[in-house]
Amino acid sequence: MILRAIVALFLFISASYVWSEEPSSLVQKQQQARQQQAELRARIKQLEQGIAKQESMHKSADLALKESEAAISDTQRKLQQLSEQQKKTESSLQQLKEETLEQEQAIKEQRKVLADQLRAQYTGGLSPWTALLSGDDPHLIGRNLSYMGYVSSAQTRMLGQIQASVARLEQLAQQTHSHQNELEQLALDLTKQENELKKQKDKRKKTLAQIESELNKQRAEAQTATANEQRLSELIVGLETEIKLAREREAERLRKLREEQAKAEEQAKAAEQAKADAERKLAEAKKAEEARKAERASKDEPVQKAESPVASSQPPAATGSSGGLQKNLPWPVSGQPLGKFGANRPDGGVWRGFVIRASEGTPVKSVASGRVVYASWLSGFGNIMIIDHGQQYMTVYAYNHSLLKEVGDTVTTGDTIATVGATGGQVEAGLYFEIRYQGKPINPVLWLKSQVR
Repeated sequence: MILRAIVALFLFISASYVWSEEPSSLVQKQQQARQQQAELRARIKQLEQGIAKQESMHKSADLALKESEAAISDTQRKLQQLSEQQKKTESSLQQLKEETLEQEQAIKEQRKVLADQLRAQYTGGLSPWTALLSGDDPHLIGRNLSYMGYVSSAQTRMLGQIQASVARLEQLAQQTHSHQNELEQLALDLTKQENELKKQKDKRKKTLAQIESELNKQRAEAQTATANEQRLSELIVGLETEIKLAREREAERLRKLREEQAKAEEQAKAAEQAKADAERKLAEAKKAEEARKAERASKDEPVQKAESPVASSQPPAATGSSGGLQKNLPWPVSGQPLGKFGANRPDGGVWRGFVIRASEGTPVKSVASGRVVYASWLSGFGNIMIIDHGQQYMTVYAYNHSLLKEVGDTVTTGDTIATVGATGGQVEAGLYFEIRYQGKPINPVLWLKSQVR
């Protein structure tokens, strides 16, 4: 009985030891995961600061150039408008001068005709009173009075025409004066705009000189696209290194956990062996007791059955990490793909992925499960997100209008991670997409479904 109690107590202590390790290991795993996430974010921040430092010196010069070139464009447009208006005014003024000459000639001729009529009437002595007092034949007097009435009407009409011509001449003079004033104002405005254009050109010249001075420090970079690709590659290599270190730490933790599990299993085996030894000794003691009872010819005593030992337990096995990518992946966004993997880009470099044209604000989906390792703005790529899928596979999503996930977040296939935009200096909205293996780009067309859904 005492031996059975000792065996049961030993098995109970062994089982308690195994069970006591489970919550401790879970807490330790949680703490280590948080620590790894903090270390990864700190490293990413260092990489961002290094990249931003290289780009900061160009931003102010680019902005000044943009403002100067826009001002020059506006001034050139105003000069063209003023020049066209000046030509129209000069043409109108010339027409006024020609019409003025015509009116002056018409007045001169009308005055001459009227003067001739008055002179002829005076020379002939024609007047109503002269005709009535002449004593001539009444029929002749009537004809003379009729002729004088006709001459008088013609003279009245001629005077009206002269007055109308004089009024039109005064109107032309006023219009000519107005056009001359307008032409003088246009000349002043044109001179002002030419001076403003000269100032803007001088400002642009200084701005270009400033930009050229700054760009001389980076002439080794042949084109902007090549520099952007280099920065992205450096970032991904840095992330790969950090992820590798994190996985090595995770593997070391799992190794220690397996060692602890093996130790617990050995203790369980020892407990089982102790149980078997105790049962064997108990059987031998029972056999000896029965032999003694047979020798004494005493009554048989009931034999108590051995108590069942306490069952042992083992901690659960650790789960594995993400398993990389599989082919026939869903497209991150529906749209028209542009660019061919490996072909030369118009702005320099080669295509490491391709652009999918889509409307701004369209949801961007994750093509597989994984963890966000980068989510920020990067020169040349705008708002960019990078997801680690395990087994050294990564996907890149750039030009986004907004990022909906943060570093450390886990995503599954089809989760909305961003929205389509035109950031990073793009003209049209779209999504730039890459797949990388061991830090090197691979053809995404071979991994996506054959048709865009």
